[in-house]
Amino acid sequence: MTLFKFLGVSVIGIATALLVAVAETVVANLTGFNLFGFSFFVIIPVGALIVGVAAASGYYFGCKYFQLRPGFFLVAQMIIVAAATNLLIYYLEYQTLVLDDGVRASSIVTFSQYLDVSLTQQELRIGRGATPTGPIGQFGYWLAIIEFVGFLVGGLFVVLMLFIAPTCKSCNLFYRRRAVRERHFDSADAAGEYYDNLFTIPVDSPEFAAKSNLGADTGNFRMTTTLFECPKCKEQMWRDEAAVWNGQDWKHLNKLERSVLIPEGLDMAPLLRGEGPPTER
Repeated sequence: MTLFKFLGVSVIGIATALLVAVAETVVANLTGFNLFGFSFFVIIPVGALIVGVAAASGYYFGCKYFQLRPGFFLVAQMIIVAAATNLLIYYLEYQTLVLDDGVRASSIVTFSQYLDVSLTQQELRIGRGATPTGPIGQFGYWLAIIEFVGFLVGGLFVVLMLFIAPTCKSCNLFYRRRAVRERHFDSADAAGEYYDNLFTIPVDSPEFAAKSNLGADTGNFRMTTTLFECPKCKEQMWRDEAAVWNGQDWKHLNKLERSVLIPEGLDMAPLLRGEGPPTER
């Protein structure tokens, strides 16, 4: 069964990486903008990070779908696929490059020759005036290495998200999201009325229902409640995440995040959905 899950995740992961490589090439050819090569201050490979996350996203969703926690062999495969995808992006650029006279680059130079020229003869544009630097020579290989590291870091970020994803300890399975509720408060004191001492009240009591229903549709303090459930044993976990509006965006208050296991036999989804009190299974 584990082998079947591993193969299923592998197929989804590899297929997604291939699709991302093709999509990146198509977009670059249609728009002239190469996301993969986009960077800040030359050495911060923002584009490679983004493409790396996208390429590895298949492994994330595959692991969630097949309920497979990543191990050594899957992580090793992801690194190999990342390296192959990185090289594939360059190869697709090579195969689709058409020179000004209508001749395909692949018909006159080998891939290794193309790679050497494209890396060493590229020009950087720096400063507010986007002043060209001229061919950067061997430094182009260092930039390629930086892009690969960025691509790999993007993929490893996906692995990290899998490792920290909520998991049922008994069944070793990823929780699935059962219900979500977002509520707002005008002040920290108002948010505290909901947050403070909530779980000192029995969760199947009217008092808990009344306190958990506090909140409004707007306000500078946001509390997001997510109910997770194990697909096998049906264990539920209640998670609260707090954030405050600073005038420009929402700043998460990580110290106020909490996760609480719900007593066995209770389904809290009706309460969070506004359908009524918790139900017994």
